[in-house]
Amino acid sequence: MSQYFDPCQGTHLRWVVEGQVLLLDIQTESDREALLYDQMIMDQFNLASHSIDLIIKMPSSHTQPSFKHWMNGKYQQHPHLGHVIIVGAARGVSRDPKVRHAATLEDALSSLHV
Repeated sequence: MSQYFDPCQGTHLRWVVEGQVLLLDIQTESDREALLYDQMIMDQFNLASHSIDLIIKMPSSHTQPSFKHWMNGKYQQHPHLGHVIIVGAARGVSRDPKVRHAATLEDALSSLHV
């Protein structure tokens, strides 16, 4: 797993499968961080010529308003967005068919067949 960028302490954006699956490992609830990482995800999607799946790993302690900041990013409208798999957040918070939920990172990777 290669690390892409880590401007904020605790949260990381990494490639799980280079050029195919990004992992956003969230450790804080900062709105500023959500905007920053949204742009970083958009940058990766803009460079791609194909869809990219995104795994968002969130602590179960994240609040609903914080979760909505992460799920309402510009990346959600990008044409190269593949599936979004949420690990660690409450189920049923999104009705988008591209959004799935997994109990663990391993389950998320398994559902993407990687």
